[in-house]
Amino acid sequence: MDNYVRFVTKIQRIFSCSYGCLPFNYLGVSIFVGDPNCRFLQPLVDKVKFKLASWKGKYLSMMGRI
Repeated sequence: MDNYVRFVTKIQRIFSCSYGCLPFNYLGVSIFVGDPNCRFLQPLVDKVKFKLASWKGKYLSMMGRI
């Protein structure tokens, strides 16, 4: 166990990060252990849909919008 603690401490120093536990959020998306669930991935899907909708309106010609 002592080797594990030294290893984790070394990694923390190298990457300047702290030790945490799962699940946690990264960029608004939950990082989890196990099979993905719809409720974990739904915020990401919503963000992608929003971006696609805004791009669609911006890059379509006037005839494509009608």
